[in-house]
Amino acid sequence: MLKKYIILSLVAVMSLGSLTPALAHDGNDKGNNGKREVAQAKKELKKEIKEERKEMREEVRDEVKDKLEALKKALKFTPRSLSFTAKLVSVSNVTTTPSSTEIVVSVARVFPVRHKQIPTSTINYPEKDKNITLKISDKTTLVRAYGGKMKLSEMAVGDQLHIVAKFNADGSLDVRVLRDNSLHIILHKSGMVESINTSDLSFVLKQSNRVLTVNTDGETKFYMKRTTTTSFADLKVGDKVSVEGIINLNSKTVKARSVTISKRAPVAPTSTPTPTSTPADTTPPTGTISINAGATTTTLVTTTLTLSATDNASGVAQMRFSNDGVNFSAPVQYVTSASWTLASGNGLKTVYVQYRDGAGNWSSAVIADTIELSLAI
Repeated sequence: MLKKYIILSLVAVMSLGSLTPALAHDGNDKGNNGKREVAQAKKELKKEIKEERKEMREEVRDEVKDKLEALKKALKFTPRSLSFTAKLVSVSNVTTTPSSTEIVVSVARVFPVRHKQIPTSTINYPEKDKNITLKISDKTTLVRAYGGKMKLSEMAVGDQLHIVAKFNADGSLDVRVLRDNSLHIILHKSGMVESINTSDLSFVLKQSNRVLTVNTDGETKFYMKRTTTTSFADLKVGDKVSVEGIINLNSKTVKARSVTISKRAPVAPTSTPTPTSTPADTTPPTGTISINAGATTTTLVTTTLTLSATDNASGVAQMRFSNDGVNFSAPVQYVTSASWTLASGNGLKTVYVQYRDGAGNWSSAVIADTIELSLAI
């Protein structure tokens, strides 16, 4: 095709060169009309040559394109390495050895890559906003933002990741570097202890612009003003503390390496309770009495008294009895049943009772019952 293109160009040049003298000689005979015909002939010939060259260029371009497509099919090209950013969706099988750990990430951005000829199957490249599963191996370097080795346990869902991976011969991705840009080393984060969770050894640190959850473990060191070693149990709500460790800006959590109590929470003043004054009990008890369960007559001087009394404040404490309402027996503890001897001689007999409450008030109202005594003659 290229040889044909060159030959056609040479023929066109020779044709123009030989045509010009002939047309010019004829023009001497015909004058100005001959000159115009010569110019028109040159113009038409140039146009034909231009169109022919255009067709040839298109044919050459199509031929080259077909050969390139055939070459791409014969040789497969895959990236030698791949770098992309992503958001962590989930983590599974987290162990001390990362060889069995898998992470699912949502791809955010894929960076340009270098290519290397590898005879391999079809490659599935990470696509933006699509989830892919990656396997972490012992060869994977785990780092935090700005350096520093990272543990998989420090990662949290939603963390921003930067991943560098290589394609294997089978088309799978081999993760070489996993950087968690949400994890940062902190030297000092000061604030006030807002709440404490003793079950998981964590506390909430309140700062002026945010609130952080601080997680501690058996390796966390506790200090009192940097001089005295203390423990998590000494931490109190309201303490001002300074924390050193690893902060996750995504989850707003801190894995503490050390906690220093710089200022203790103020001790609330103890107030003396105001004594309450109890009103004096000045009301005497009230009650009833019944002789022999309400019988009207008896043939015995010894009777059984049924007693009942109440008091609205200090309660009923004692009682005493009398046959004449003037001379009473010695006080005894209040009970609901008692034995009593009537006055001698037949006739109507009256038994009086008085009740005393815990404040010392004796009942003043007449509380009595009567019964007819009929002794055998």
